[in-house]
Amino acid sequence: MKKLIQSFAFLLLFIILLGISGLGSIAPTQMSATAGSYQIAPFENGLSIYQNSRGKYYTLSPFNDYELYKDKSRSSFISIEEVENKTFSHNAQKNHIQNITQSFKEYFKNDSDEITFKSNDKTILYTATIRNNHIRIDRSVSFDDNSSPKILGMTISFQGNDFVFDTKGNLFTYLPQDQINIFNSTFGMSLNANLDFLQIALLDKRVFILNPDLAGTIAIKGKPNQIVRINRDAKIIEIEEVVAPKNEKYSTSFDIYLYESPNEALSSL
Repeated sequence: MKKLIQSFAFLLLFIILLGISGLGSIAPTQMSATAGSYQIAPFENGLSIYQNSRGKYYTLSPFNDYELYKDKSRSSFISIEEVENKTFSHNAQKNHIQNITQSFKEYFKNDSDEITFKSNDKTILYTATIRNNHIRIDRSVSFDDNSSPKILGMTISFQGNDFVFDTKGNLFTYLPQDQINIFNSTFGMSLNANLDFLQIALLDKRVFILNPDLAGTIAIKGKPNQIVRINRDAKIIEIEEVVAPKNEKYSTSFDIYLYESPNEALSSL
């Protein structure tokens, strides 16, 4: 028992000294949380999932998230006018203490990350909580008017050369047929392009993303009360639901899973 306490004390001292040493050096622009072979970190446009140095980002952003009105029109949480006039703020950049805290979380496998945006009339908080290959995305929004239910949409962007597909083998992104044939041959699958609609809702609320330049497959799973929609025109996946205010906030969530291959993703989710 004494040796165990000494070992823990030594480890704690080592981490503290490591953190203190970091205060005198230049911290990296972003300290990221780790989920499988991916990282997740706040940036100026939102909370992004990515792989280092690959240049592909899957972003949850208030510039894409929206409120849907009764006439089917919608507005993003942060408007173009607010962007042009720079009347919004965020806390994407972390300070040294936050970087040290992030290191502690990662060491003890209790990873999470978050970012807050403030516009003229809204406060939007994104939180990602990581457990092994599972990322739970939570978003809360405070409006000036918090008195009634609203139809709100969360979004995650995808890349133009991604394979975005569902459990039935429908492929929702345009790719050359030879690339589709290679994909099907490599993974023993039979994807077929489904490009009849710019927007299509998925009945089983599950969608998968694989990029040829990245390792692994991203899987997104909506809840029974949500609509999960592919928006090919905007290159985003929309998770939409009716949300009632609670404690003056509108809170929504969905799940992201990371797998080594599309076969594993389809069989596991």
